[in-house]
Amino acid sequence: MIAKARALFATVPEIARRTFFFDTWQLIFRGLVETGPRTFYLLIAVRHFQADNLFKSLISIPGHIGMIFSIWFLVVLRKHSWRNTTTVGINQIVTGIALLLSPLWDNIHYFTFWIILVGFLNNLATPEQTSIYQENYPKNLRGKLFGWSLVLHFGASTIFFWLIGKMLEWNFDSFRLFLIASGLASIVAGFLVLRIPSPTKAVLKITGLPQEPALSMFRWLFKDKLFGYMILVWYIFGLANLMTLPLRILYLSEPQYGLNYPAGTVALALGVIPDLLRVVMTPVWAYFFDRYNFIGLRLSLNFFLTLSILLFFFSKSLTMILLAGALQGIFFAGGNLAWNLWVTHFAPSHRIGEYMALHVFFTGTRGIIGVFLGVNLVPYLGMSTISYIAAGLSILSIVMMLPIRHLGKREALARRHD
Repeated sequence: MIAKARALFATVPEIARRTFFFDTWQLIFRGLVETGPRTFYLLIAVRHFQADNLFKSLISIPGHIGMIFSIWFLVVLRKHSWRNTTTVGINQIVTGIALLLSPLWDNIHYFTFWIILVGFLNNLATPEQTSIYQENYPKNLRGKLFGWSLVLHFGASTIFFWLIGKMLEWNFDSFRLFLIASGLASIVAGFLVLRIPSPTKAVLKITGLPQEPALSMFRWLFKDKLFGYMILVWYIFGLANLMTLPLRILYLSEPQYGLNYPAGTVALALGVIPDLLRVVMTPVWAYFFDRYNFIGLRLSLNFFLTLSILLFFFSKSLTMILLAGALQGIFFAGGNLAWNLWVTHFAPSHRIGEYMALHVFFTGTRGIIGVFLGVNLVPYLGMSTISYIAAGLSILSIVMMLPIRHLGKREALARRHD
């Protein structure tokens, strides 16, 4: 593995090497930060504050609100001469400050306010982050370089999930220490991003955005029919995934579902096991991402999502739940890579910002809809019915991609840029 890494970096331009170094380190620190929105914020709300369905929903959706507003944030940036790295770095520093303030008062309203702000900021600058990879990494190495960074990111988050889960299992009131540590990690990550080189100060040049209203970006959904169709497909299976993510936490942690596992077991099933599989599988999916049919890759990933949903919610066995977590990790390994980089295959280089902003916007809307549907319908329909619906949506997305699979070949995608 070390020999392969050395051979890879021998061919990498200097700007890409510097980007890889600082981006990898900031992703390692963000491995701690992201354990919160993925599991621990909602677990804190349920176990410490005995949150009702409204607060469960509010704590689960702020990242998706940030995604929705990212499209207008991108428009605001047109009027300034900030580098993409400046935008992303300052955003992470402010996120860290908000996290440091979140545990000061022991009140569900106060905690929810700061967690909403943290989630909102955490996803506001996602299109700018993707633009950094597009401008600093060679196209033929983009997936592999980003994949190696993700391997270390997931490795770090695996360790953090295990440590935090054990810490909360030992003394749940130590969640305040976790929030403070997350805040400091986000601030360090922000300063590391500021060290990443950015070739130009003009956001307008990087994103290729004309001086037009934000809503003008939506024209690409209709002008670029393949892109628009993939956004629709992504919406369907994304709704299935995002609908069930908070329910996994509730299913394992709330007494009415018959499991009520301690924090360490919840972290094992939802963080440690999935992220271990992410470490193993991310280089595999990165290899496929750079070389093979993207739509075929996306189709394969959704197969693992469907199996994970069905296994997780139809078993009271910890072994089966951990197996479902492993399948979820395989899905997320490729899914995270595909989610961040797929528009670099589909969009002309000067339209990366617009395409990514649309992708992030629709991720935000389906996240809000999915979370509210899942959390608020489960008392009436039950976990089994919700999981059947989610699995059905995932299967539907697979069927929808079969007729267009040939359009995902590298040659076909390359012709789109001619």
